[in-house]
This record gives sequence, C-alpha cells and structure tokens, in this order.
Amino acid sequence: WGFFGERGWTSARWQSLEGGADSHPLECEDDSGNHGSADGVWYADKDARNSDPKWSSNASKKYSYSTPYNFWSANYLNWWASTNGNGTMTVTRLWIVQDVAKKLVDRLNGVNIGLMRFDSSSSGGYQGGPVTLPIADIRETRDLFKTTISGYTPNGNTPLEETYWEAYLYFTGQAVKYGLTSSPPSVAASKNPSDTSKYKSPIAEACQKNYIVYLTDGEPTEDTDAHSLIYNLLGARPKGNCSASSSTNGICIDELAGYMHDYLDASALPGIQNITTYTVGFFSDQSLLDDMAVKGGGKYYTVNDYAGLEASLSEIFIEILLREGLFTAPAVSVNAFNRLNHRDEIYFALFAPQDRVSWPGNIKRYRYNASFDNGTGNPPGAIVDVNGFSAIDPSSGSFRSGAKSWWSTVLDGDEVAKGGAANQQSLTNRKVYTYTGSGAPSNVDLTTTANRLHEDNLAVLTPLLAIQNGNIAATDLIQWARGVDLLDRDNDGITNEPRKQMGDPLHTRPILITYGGTETSPDITIYGTTNDGFLYAINPSDGTERFAFMPKELLSNIEELYVNEAGTNHIYGLDGPLVQRVKNTGATALQTSEGDFAWLYVGMRRGGKNYYALDVTNRDTPRLKWMIKGGTSGSFAEMGQSWSAPAIGRMNIGGTVKNVMIFAGGYDPAHDTKTTRSNDGQGRAVYIADADTGALLWSGGTADTSPETFTKTFTDMRYAIASDVNALDMNGDGLFDQIYVGDLGGQLWRFDVTNGQSGSNLVAGGVIFDANGGNAAGNRRFHYAPSIALARQNGVNYLALAIGTGWREHPLDTVVDDRFYVIKQAAAFGPPAGGSYTKLTEASLSDVTANLIQQGTAAEQTAAAANLAAKQGWFIQLEEDGEKALAQAEVFNEQIVFSTFTPAVSTTTCGGAVGAGSSYLVDLYDGRAVKNLDTTVDDPDRDKACSEDSVNCVKADRKRGLKRGGIPPGAVILFPAGADPVILIGPETPFTADFGQLTQRTFWRDVPN
Repeated sequence: WGFFGERGWTSARWQSLEGGADSHPLECEDDSGNHGSADGVWYADKDARNSDPKWSSNASKKYSYSTPYNFWSANYLNWWASTNGNGTMTVTRLWIVQDVAKKLVDRLNGVNIGLMRFDSSSSGGYQGGPVTLPIADIRETRDLFKTTISGYTPNGNTPLEETYWEAYLYFTGQAVKYGLTSSPPSVAASKNPSDTSKYKSPIAEACQKNYIVYLTDGEPTEDTDAHSLIYNLLGARPKGNCSASSSTNGICIDELAGYMHDYLDASALPGIQNITTYTVGFFSDQSLLDDMAVKGGGKYYTVNDYAGLEASLSEIFIEILLREGLFTAPAVSVNAFNRLNHRDEIYFALFAPQDRVSWPGNIKRYRYNASFDNGTGNPPGAIVDVNGFSAIDPSSGSFRSGAKSWWSTVLDGDEVAKGGAANQQSLTNRKVYTYTGSGAPSNVDLTTTANRLHEDNLAVLTPLLAIQNGNIAATDLIQWARGVDLLDRDNDGITNEPRKQMGDPLHTRPILITYGGTETSPDITIYGTTNDGFLYAINPSDGTERFAFMPKELLSNIEELYVNEAGTNHIYGLDGPLVQRVKNTGATALQTSEGDFAWLYVGMRRGGKNYYALDVTNRDTPRLKWMIKGGTSGSFAEMGQSWSAPAIGRMNIGGTVKNVMIFAGGYDPAHDTKTTRSNDGQGRAVYIADADTGALLWSGGTADTSPETFTKTFTDMRYAIASDVNALDMNGDGLFDQIYVGDLGGQLWRFDVTNGQSGSNLVAGGVIFDANGGNAAGNRRFHYAPSIALARQNGVNYLALAIGTGWREHPLDTVVDDRFYVIKQAAAFGPPAGGSYTKLTEASLSDVTANLIQQGTAAEQTAAAANLAAKQGWFIQLEEDGEKALAQAEVFNEQIVFSTFTPAVSTTTCGGAVGAGSSYLVDLYDGRAVKNLDTTVDDPDRDKACSEDSVNCVKADRKRGLKRGGIPPGAVILFPAGADPVILIGPETPFTADFGQLTQRTFWRDVPN
C-alpha cells in the first residue's frame, strides 16, 4: 500500500500498490533493470513527474540505491496529511458524522435503527438515495451499522426531497424508486422477499413509534423530481408552497414531513403509525429544515462542530427514548394538632428517566382542596396548584401544562426539572455535610469543619472522592456537588451561580416532621433522599433547603455524576427507604428538656448495603448517630442491598425494654435475571437492631453457608428478603410481638416474639405460605410487605394478610403468572398452637378470580361461599399478560385497595409504550367488587356501591385503569378535614372512597362516684 495526496487534501488516502500498473510503479533493487513496461532492459525513471513515462531504458535514469531515503510510519503519514502544517488537524465533515454516529450507536439500546444516504452516482443525476441498512434491532445490527457508515464516501449532491420521498416509500412498503438506480442501490435486505420491486416496511407492531433523523450539510440541489409525487399525495390537504411544476429545489419537503406526521397511517396494523422527523443542519442553517421539523413533529438543530453534532444527536435520541416524569407515592402529613385528619398539603417526588448516569428529580408541593368542584359530576375534591386551579389533567392523569406548583416562578406542569425544590437552591451559606472520619460514626456533629462538603476541606475530601480521571480537579467536583453550576447547565454563560438540580427519588418518597407551630402555621420540615446521594431537608413554606447530607461512602459517585456520560447505566445513591422516629410529648414544639426528639433512618436500596441514623431534633445541628455497614465481616455480613424500611418500635429483650428497628436482609442482585427459584447468596436474613445505637440484638438467617453467624437459623430461609417488614403489637402492651415479611422465593414468613426472653428463645417463626408454582410461570416473588387487618367472621377473629406478587426489577416480564392473595392466620393474638407454622399453598386457598360469589348463579354462589369457608384465604389471578402487583396494598374498613402494572404490548388501540396501571378495590373477605368501576361499558350504575339495590357488579368492576402510564405507586388514603376520605394513586383519584367519616372526636368526663 502507498499513501497518495498533499498535506491538508481531503482526498489524501491509502491505495494498493500493483506492480504491473503504470500508475503505481513498483521497483526493487534486486531486480532493477530486469523488467519494466516492455521487454528489454528498463529502469524506473527517478525523474518522472505526473504524466511522464514511468520507465526508461536509460540506465542514468535509474534510482540510486546508495542514496538514503526517508520512510514514515502509517500513523505519521495519516497525521501529516490531515494537518495544515501548524499541528491543527483537518478532518472531513463526513468523518465527523461517521465518528459521532458510531459512538452514538454504541450507547444506544432499546431501539431499531437503519441508514439511508444520498445518491453518489452522477450517471443517475444524483437523484434521491438508497436504503443502505434496513431498520433492525440495534442489538443485532450495531456492528453492521458502524461498518456501513464507515464505508460512505463524500460523493454526490444533496437531493433532500427526493431522498425523503424514498424514506416515505420505505416506511410504507411501496415500490422502490430512486433506490433502483442510485449508487449504491438499496440493499436487498430492505426489499420485500415476495416482491423485490417493493420495500419491506419496517413497521411491524401496532402503535409503533417511527422517527427520521435527517442530517445534511447542504441545501437541496437538483431536487425537483419528487415535486409532483408529493403534490399528488397531499390531495386535498394543505399544500403550502408545494407545487408540482416548481423549479425550486426541495420546495415540497416540509409538506411531506407534515403529511407523514399528521396524516400518515403507514401500515394496516391497528393504531396510527405516523412518522416524526428531526432535522440537523451540519454547517448549514436553513429555514427549510426548521419547517420540516416543525411540521414533522420533531425539532431542528444547527451545529458547526464535532461537539455540537454529538450533543444534538444525543439529545434527539434521549428525547425519543425519554418518558414523561414519573411519580413515587405522594407524601402527606398527619395534622399534629388534630390527628384525626391529614393536612391538605401534598408533596410529590418526581423523576424523569434518561439515557445518562444522572436522572433529573424534584419535590413539588400542591394542595388537596376537598371542596373543589371538578365539573365532572363526581363528588367535589381535587389536587390544585398554587393559583387554586385543578393541577391534574383528568384525561391523562398528568399535571396540566398550565399548572404551577408552590415555590415555582414559572408554569412547571409536567416538566420534572422546572420549579419545585430543585430550583430553590442557593449558594449563600448553603449547608452541605458529609462524614469524613475514619472510624464508625457515633453521634457525630455534621456541622463541624471537618464534615463540610466544601473545597475549603479539600485535603480531607480528595482521597474520599477516589478520582479516576486525572484531568478532573477535586475542587471542581466538590464545588459542583455542593451546587455550583460549573458546567453551565442552563447555558447562560455563568458558571459561579447555583446549579439548581436535584437527583431522582426513584424508589423513595419524602416524609414530613412537625416540629411545632400552630394548626394554621405549623413548623414542618420535609426530608427526602435521591440518587445523587443526598438527604435533603427542605422548608415547605418556600422550598428552600435547610441542609443536605451525603454519606462518605457515596462521595466516590460524584465524578460519574459530574461527567454524566450518555448511554451509561444510571447510578444509585440514597435510593432506599426513609423512616422517621419522633417523640413529641405535647402539641407544641419539640422539647428536648422533656426528652422529645426526631430521628431519621435511611437505607440505600441499589446504592449500597448500609443504614444510617440521623438525629434531626435540632435542624441547625444534625447529627449522624450511627451507621450499620452491611455485607462485611461480622454482624450484618449476610446483608444484601438495603431495601427494607425498618419497623421502629420496642421489645423486651432479656428483661430490658429496648428501642428496636426490625428489617429484612436485603436484595440479591442475582434476582435481576433469575427466571426460576434457586438458592440466593445474600440477603437471607431478618435482623433486630438497637434503634438507639445500631447494635445487633437478634438475627434469624439461613441454615445454608453464610459469612455470618446468626442467633437462630431457619432451614427454609434460602431466598433474599428485600421487603419491608410489618411488625405488630397485638396485645396492646407497647411491645412488638408479631413480625410478617415475604421473600423473593415467594414465601411469606411469620415470626412470634416472646418478650422478656433473649437469644434463640426471643423469636420463633416459619413459612406460613408458599406462592411458588415450581416452574418459570410460577416463579412468584414478594417484594412488598403484607397489609394486615384484624378480621372477624362468624364470631371468629383472625388476621387477614393482603399481599400481591410481582417481579419488581423486571416489570416488563410476561412469563410469570402473578397473583393477589389474602392469607388467614387464625392465631391472631399469639403464636400458633404448639409453635407449629403450617406452610399453606395455593391449594389451601379459594380461587375467586371468576367472582362467582357475586355474579354466579345461586348454586354457584352457594358453592363459592362454602369453598371460601373451608379454605385459609383466597386469591385473584392477575389476568392481563404480564400484570403484576408492584406496590404494597392498603386494607381499610374491610376493603382492599391495591395497584397493578401491565407492560405495553401490541394492542388494537395505541397506548403509551410505558405500560398501563390499574387500581383495584375489593372486599376483604371474598375478593368481590365493592363498587361498579368498569369503564369499558356504558353503565348507568357506574361508581355506585355494589351493595346498593339493583346495582349489578361483576369481576370487571373490581378494577379501573389509571390514566397515567408507567408503574403506579401504592395507594395513599387521605383523610381531609371535614370531608370523606380520598384514595390517591400518584396524582390520580381513580375512584371515591366510600369509607365515610369513620373517626370523630370523643370527649371524656370524669364522673365522681
């Protein structure tokens, strides 16, 4: 091979050397003069230039092999040819496009992708362009994509409209036009195998979303051939400037973009298969591309360099992949001055998934107005914004675009990053803390100089940051972490202002602590955790931050969050549960002199295996009380990821009453991919720790091999336990005496506490129900704690445990057949007789899926009632494909409220690709419908109670679909002052709660004897 070209020439390139070709003469010293362009003695002519003959019979013309020559490496020649002499690299626009596209495709997942280009053949008039790579799953076509685009050469014009028309033909499966004669022609794989004169449409699914990202570095040229085709396609629709006979290049392209977005139904599949178009002008800013994007439903970008192209294409694909903001369950506060009611302030933790390390999050405040006339004919009540207007769009279940949350200066609607607490951050005297000590923390004052997360503390913080990229300064990371906008997030050119960002509260929701004040003006603080690693303390009156705390163990995440690389897995920080423990001896401010206090317990979920306890009694001087470090040697060595929200209460251990926290062993990441039940390697435990010190008091764990020695072992404890625990005080003595929890093997556990005992005598327990069906379809998991109610039937008391199954870490799974169960425990007030724990299965329960108890014939209803009476509970099959319960149920007033999620599948109508949520309301005793909830049929009795005369309810009336897509949070039952209770699932109120005002104030008077 030889390198040909001049410095800075874009055509400079490597070419193969062929000894027999005059244009590439090849001569060697050993056979000099033995061959040439003809028989005889011929020498390579050292003086030949350009078109001169390369060979000569004159020996004086031959090369002197004693003369030294310079040789260069291939890398040097590549560099030499691509510089302008002063070291500045010169690369082609095409090379930039190729390199950026290859980098981008390496980061993409979850999409189908293909390629088209402009015709490079002048013999065909540079008309249109071919399909060079048919659309296919990125996982299968990633390498071929990179090979294909690397093979592009910069030949041809820019027939924008004709090529766009060819894309229309491809998407709609019509006859190949320009791709027949273009160079190269459209590849065979893009064509219909049964009729190769036509394209094979890439649209294969109902409601499929389709996009064109159109990139050009020039205006349309020689681009009029498709005018009449587009004009005729538009028919009677608006044509704008499009004219069949116009000589203006590309004049119809924007109208075609509008047609494909607004009118096109590209296949016979159900739903609408239209096409959205994004445009990028590379060294080319033209209004035509802007018009294309506007009419095509996308966006227009103009860029002039590598970084700009990379950023614009990344943003386009992120926008295509980005789902709207999602919710955790709303946070409400019990009225500390009238504990019969909740306050009317509602706080939503919001986040928006992105194709980056960091996801935006926020906390926003709204209000529930119980008297608001929502205009639907339903009972009054609505979530309202700061202006008193309804904040929720009833058709979508999302915030209205014109809604304005408290604290916001703009209409923030459904945009996660706008408004809210995230935009109230200030750099002035901001209090950001960590813990920098080398030993285990014990009642550490976080406000000391050593624990400030500030560049003034650089020497202490730098080793804890564990910086991997030597080009990033520790000072920059610290400043950015404490909220300085070093990277100019808002593109205003100012890099020393507040960054005003908050991480995502993916699996946690805020809690509120009332410190004092009055009923009309309470002193409350909001606490919330996010995956940027912080615990935030927020003032609800204005959204400003009181302080923020990041555990030392998460400081090493800051670098990844700072770089925030696209296409990289999301990072987790304080992603786990947040639990409060408050003692307030009166209705006024916390009185430390009276022993009042406020503590927080924080888990990490996917962020790690630790628990942290903070004393926030004095919000100006928060203290880190202690840390439980899981997954290391000694106590808590078996712990997995700390998912379990601890139950805080008291127990008598060995004659001493202790404040305790009870939590499960944690999550084993092996369950991310497990499809059948098998023994886990971590998290197979239940712990009881001292809530004041974090010291281990009792542990129950696996009898299998474990790095930890447990107080008591259980043979059946083979599967990780990620769930919260539900701990009860059934005899009213102020001490926990029963504990319930489910594991990831589908087993439900019961533990009974003998207060006053210690060691292995303190707790007994066993599996009381096994939901596993023995195969992949029956591989059910319990991710959430049971909701428990004391029930009574036929004069007999029992505990009813309501719990659903679902693979929380694989919500799109459609293999497992999930259930919702109610399990009876006859031993309601003490351990089972003889201390024996009977393991029930589905055969022990009544299958009430068909709802025969309510809609069957008289004989069927009688048989169903008898079956229910004979069984130890009941279950409902979640019948939608992939439907699963992904939140804890709520039991109240002999009714069960729970939510489910069904992943998106091809349907006859187009729904959101994020899947659908449903809300259920069923009877505690037999699973029948409580209200007429079915909205798929026109029913005059809709929303009426099934107990009313003449109201006919069937199994479809058990549930109602939620308007908002995505995984719904669990239900929250709100008790507004002076109004009926309200059921909230996220921001939606899917149905009214017919609980009535079940509580009222009772006044007692001491009557003398």
